[in-house]
Amino acid sequence: VPFYFAVEVFPRALALLASKIETSENRLLIILNLYEEHGEGNKINFHTETFKTFLKAIGWEKDFFRNPYIDEWIYNLLNNEYNDSEYATYLAGIEYAYALISDTISKHIEKFNLKCEQIHYKKHAILDWEHGDELLDVALNIDNNEEHLKTIFIKAQKEFLNLYNHLIFPTFKEIDKISKEVIAFYYLREDYSLELNILNNQKKKSNIL
Repeated sequence: VPFYFAVEVFPRALALLASKIETSENRLLIILNLYEEHGEGNKINFHTETFKTFLKAIGWEKDFFRNPYIDEWIYNLLNNEYNDSEYATYLAGIEYAYALISDTISKHIEKFNLKCEQIHYKKHAILDWEHGDELLDVALNIDNNEEHLKTIFIKAQKEFLNLYNHLIFPTFKEIDKISKEVIAFYYLREDYSLELNILNNQKKKSNIL
């Protein structure tokens, strides 16, 4: 659920990249990429809207809640000192990583009876490869220092995967199961707000040690 805010911010990052690029030719590729993020003008196909549909498909129709690790990643994404080629490479690294993640999730959720049809991850599994290619083309058109850009690319992927590592927390089903024990031990990360949010939304309150 908190990943919604990462989906929401990515078009802003593309717009920031476009503002850094001086030539119209290179900027056009970014604008076209940004246009696709906005469903090519159709609000229903905005990537934020398709992600909301995905959440609905897996049964989440409650309020959104934030994750401090995602908020930190968003801040760093928008507040950086990368030049145009470096930032294009950084965003390309994210696109390629998200394409692989999307493909995995898309195949995984086919095993379940979804509450509605969704296209978000199936679409990104294909589209983000293309976007990644385009962003790398832009980066190399501006600066062909491949070794330097490779470092930026790897850094982007590491930070993005680290973001995903901080999305792991107990499900409603797991919380319900351990709450029935007289004494239950569960490993928690330092930030307990996500678990607390789940417990506070349970109809039946539990005693927690």
